[in-house]
Amino acid sequence: MAIEKLTINEFDAVSYKKYFVSVILSLTGLGFFLYTQGWFILSLNGSGLSMGLSWSIFFTPSLLVLPLFGRLMDSIYAKKTIVICEFAKAFLLLIFIPILYYWPYVYLVYILSSLMGILFAMFAPSIFVVLKSVLSHSHAAKYSYMLEVAIQIGSAVSIFCSGYIYSSTSFVFTLFLGGLFLIMSGILICGVNIKSNNMKVKLNILEEYRSYLKLFADILTKKTKDRKIYLFGIFHQLPQNIILVLNIPLILYVNDVMKKGPVQYGILDALIGVAAMFTGLFWARHHKLAQKKVLLVLMPAVTFIIFLGVLFINPLNLLPYLLFCILGIFLSSSKIQCRAVVLLKTPAHSMGKITTFYQLATYLILIFMSFAFTYLLKIIRIELIFVIMGLIMLIFSLFILLIIKKDIPQGADSEHI
Repeated sequence: MAIEKLTINEFDAVSYKKYFVSVILSLTGLGFFLYTQGWFILSLNGSGLSMGLSWSIFFTPSLLVLPLFGRLMDSIYAKKTIVICEFAKAFLLLIFIPILYYWPYVYLVYILSSLMGILFAMFAPSIFVVLKSVLSHSHAAKYSYMLEVAIQIGSAVSIFCSGYIYSSTSFVFTLFLGGLFLIMSGILICGVNIKSNNMKVKLNILEEYRSYLKLFADILTKKTKDRKIYLFGIFHQLPQNIILVLNIPLILYVNDVMKKGPVQYGILDALIGVAAMFTGLFWARHHKLAQKKVLLVLMPAVTFIIFLGVLFINPLNLLPYLLFCILGIFLSSSKIQCRAVVLLKTPAHSMGKITTFYQLATYLILIFMSFAFTYLLKIIRIELIFVIMGLIMLIFSLFILLIIKKDIPQGADSEHI
């Protein structure tokens, strides 16, 4: 069946505002689980390896369903899919409250983590689908940067509050609060006007995987004319991957090196989020500057220098808080710049499929990084893990330098980088 290309003529301000608030609520709700599961596992068996595995388990099962999400995001079921996933996350947290209260076992946390990860898998593709739906091209870069404010408010609130609530009450109470936030998010998304293709779908997971594998093979063998766009898209979430896996060594850094607990971890991680929030505000005001090639290259390169600083600071004073705050500025800058490039360069009619393909590649990279850093924690100093993360960002900087020929015009609808 032919796909009807979406036309985007106006900025739907009401839908954008509703979605903005729903993102805050959604990430707050998810964060109440995600950022306390590591501490809960540590309290059960004291194993850093078990804690690190929880992050890998969160992302791995998503590989089974991501292709289906991509098909749904490009169909008439796009909005229903987003809403159902939001309410399903809330239901999972609430249903696991009595389970974990009476049977506090690590394997049950892993089960909850894997199920939440499956539902969270469609979050990144849904951002692109919703933004492409409610924004005109002239607003795309500015308001995609502004959305980072919502993302970081949700993350910062959940990180800081969940650490305090977990320390003061219990893990299951944080799950209860997370479920409430997710319910409110789902209600708000119901009011977002999400345009979609007038296409019904028959889901065939084998066929979906075949199409994704063919696209990947075409990219590797240079059989697609848009190879550079796809290569950039595959790696564009590398800064976000670093932000996510940063939690693995950061928890142990706070616990073993700084000799602190969940509250201090919450403050440290929340500072990263607050820094990223103000970074989003800055780039929203200066969105024309943000897509300059020199800044696209510079931001990830500077993070390498900041990561090196972990080797030279005294972990027992306030310097770690300052350093990770600065790190949040540069990592989030790189993250939102790359997201804007993908938003501007991906056609609306296949936004769901293409961005899901990127998310599939992102998760493969993320899973590998999670396992790799979890293993490295056993054999090298925690500080050296941060240095390796910095090296990855330096390589990413060189990748951008080679693959992007020029500045990205604001509001461009070109298919060529």
